[in-house]
Amino acid sequence: MKCEQQVHINKISANSELTNMRFLFLTVLVLIILNSAKAQNYVQTISGTVFDKDSKETLIGATVVLVGSDLIIGTITDADGSFFLENVPVGRQTLMVSYIGYSDISIPEILVTTGKVVVLNIELSQNLMHLQEVQVIASESDKDKTLNTMSTISARKLNMEDASRYAGGFFDASRMVSSFAGVTAVEGDGVNDIIIRGNSSRGLLWKLEGIEIPNPNHFTDGQGGTGGTVSIISSKMLSTSDFFTGAFPAEYGNATSGIMDINLRTGKTGEREYAFQLGVVGTEFCLEGGFTKQSKSSYLINYRYSTFGYLSKMGMIDLGNNNLPPIFQDLSAKINFPTKKSGTFSLFIVAGQSNTGTQAIKDSTQWLSDPDLSYFENEDHKMAIAGLKHFYLFHGNKTSIKTVVAGTYQSDEWTEGSLTHNYEKFHDYYNIFTYPSIRASIVLNSKINNRNVLRAGIMFSSLGFDMFYRDYNFNIGTYDTLVNQNGYSSLSQAFIQHKYRFSDKTEMNIGIHTLYFQLNGNSSIEPRLGVKHKITDKVSLNFGFGMHSRAEAISAYMALIQQPDGEWSAVNKNIGFGKASHTVIGCDYSLNQNWRIKAEAYYQYLFNAAVSMDTTSVVSSINFGYGIPDQELINSGKGYNFGVELTVERFFNQGYYVLFTTSIFDSKFKAPNGNWYNTVFNCGYVGNFLAGKDFNFGNHHQNVVGINTKCVLRGGYRISPINRELSILDHEVVFDESRYNENRLPNFLRFDFGTYCRINKVNYSYIFSLDIQNFINRKNIMWYEYSASKNDIVPVEGMGLIPILNFRIEF
Repeated sequence: MKCEQQVHINKISANSELTNMRFLFLTVLVLIILNSAKAQNYVQTISGTVFDKDSKETLIGATVVLVGSDLIIGTITDADGSFFLENVPVGRQTLMVSYIGYSDISIPEILVTTGKVVVLNIELSQNLMHLQEVQVIASESDKDKTLNTMSTISARKLNMEDASRYAGGFFDASRMVSSFAGVTAVEGDGVNDIIIRGNSSRGLLWKLEGIEIPNPNHFTDGQGGTGGTVSIISSKMLSTSDFFTGAFPAEYGNATSGIMDINLRTGKTGEREYAFQLGVVGTEFCLEGGFTKQSKSSYLINYRYSTFGYLSKMGMIDLGNNNLPPIFQDLSAKINFPTKKSGTFSLFIVAGQSNTGTQAIKDSTQWLSDPDLSYFENEDHKMAIAGLKHFYLFHGNKTSIKTVVAGTYQSDEWTEGSLTHNYEKFHDYYNIFTYPSIRASIVLNSKINNRNVLRAGIMFSSLGFDMFYRDYNFNIGTYDTLVNQNGYSSLSQAFIQHKYRFSDKTEMNIGIHTLYFQLNGNSSIEPRLGVKHKITDKVSLNFGFGMHSRAEAISAYMALIQQPDGEWSAVNKNIGFGKASHTVIGCDYSLNQNWRIKAEAYYQYLFNAAVSMDTTSVVSSINFGYGIPDQELINSGKGYNFGVELTVERFFNQGYYVLFTTSIFDSKFKAPNGNWYNTVFNCGYVGNFLAGKDFNFGNHHQNVVGINTKCVLRGGYRISPINRELSILDHEVVFDESRYNENRLPNFLRFDFGTYCRINKVNYSYIFSLDIQNFINRKNIMWYEYSASKNDIVPVEGMGLIPILNFRIEF
């Protein structure tokens, strides 16, 4: 398969600017502190809605009380389940929410600022016995429990405040999850691919507002890839979301490694609010509010444009040689229309464009000393989503239906070549892949009673494609056309799942998911099972099992392979789904309301993987990160992943947090030649340590300075030994495939550091932040390549120290 493991990164050499940026930041910080000496005691409003966790029924008359305030501040929810708490002091606050027959819940460390009204969606779980002498208080360890009530194991709720808080987070949910147990980042630390439990990132499913979407990243990897450099959707636009690493609930399909199930937040109602951010990465503007002061309808719009081009022109960053600045822009929006009798309608839009590359230098005299200066490369990526979601709660408030219809669009264009001595462009290759699609999802959820919840749904994707790829064959002096197809296909899915609560301590989720791929008639039936049992109020045991499958990128099915008679044919059109069986067992232990320990052990059996028909080959799709096949494949590949994971976490409380995660695992595959080898992603171990502390200052402690740090250490990804002599002779890296993936790249080590300062004024607040990625300036080796200028094999290094300075104002 044409699947280079090297990821193109435009290196930014910003070291010379670090001292100036540090000085600027410290100067601004001192001025801010001096300016805050006469600060007032500022207040803000907390609003929100209280729901039943299973049925999504709004709860009328729920009690919402501010905890720890000198004044008694509380209210009850109205006929719509909504509440408003006014005159809440700025700072970190805690709410207690209660309702008869439901477990009380404590929501700690809510960040209240002057610049924005806080909007919360709060879900309560119903008790099996309505009359209880002892109330159950949800501890802070419930902070990581997912929105999806059918999940029992290998799942984590994503709090988007953490995406902004974690050092090196880049306001990117993908980078945030790389800190969790079982997840590793791709070798080039300039990209955000999600490698889960030794699986390729190709097995990850992205969902937005309940619908499957194409890769939502700028500067994407390639065909079938799920990562990139920067997320198209800023974390500032995201609501609480879910992340799964194995044994997924039955409603998720077309994924074998993980699920990113993300949601856009709903804009606040009432008065309009604005936010403006200026930083090294990009300039961002956000607008949200109600259409009228009394209307419950709202809008939320966010636009972002990269600043690398401007900084390069100003001489503030050095892109090096002939690299072009990475340029991107994106737009996200959500408009929410609740009605009294017809449910709630939401219109959502996400669109992004990015391009980068290198430009050849039109001076042939410079090519003698550096032949790379004659080469050019361009990458252009576009993605768009426009959808309508409707949620309706039937009479009786026990059954609901969620319908989503969306159009998605993805376009990837690459070209590479060199200048002739007449300065004319000669293209080594050119390709463009365009995917317009229509997607729909209908999910019915019914809370039959306190013990039983039934959920079922259907998903349909009409998949359009228009693909062209040609590559120059230097051996015969002509272009080979590797892909040249257009048309439509479809992927249909259906599921049903049932949650049964034996007691307040034990519940079971069982279900089945089915897929049908119209392009070649392949289908799959996948059983799922999850069990959770609370041994005590502090200790629970969890178990999960599931069969999962994933379709290849359409370009993989349509790739043209040259046959022995010289003809080119799409011989891989009938390859089947890659499949995986997941088994996971885990234990959660809450030491107290702030600390918890979580351990999981898993075994994944991979089968039906696409591998080469050549019985002497080592080619297997288990190792593919992206790309299209260049040989005929069959579904006879196998592999396995097994490991143990540990998480020790102190949730943010009393101004600080701590997160330590570690994973030890093994990942192997069986090649067509019959031998077992390490997968590319078998780095063996990974460990993360994150910590942060907030310090309040000002007359009423209304302002805050925070510091955050992160350290990641893992083994290097696998690589075959390099035959240096042949590589120099062939002017490209030549591997010794007889010792496939026997070696490792050097260990990956990286430290990130971040600090910020938030100042609250009467009607606005502003934040200065500095995020220093790769604080110790370690140049991790991500790959090896042939250098024409040195006529040797040289290491490709990841990014060095990168200071990301931002200023944001909310008003």
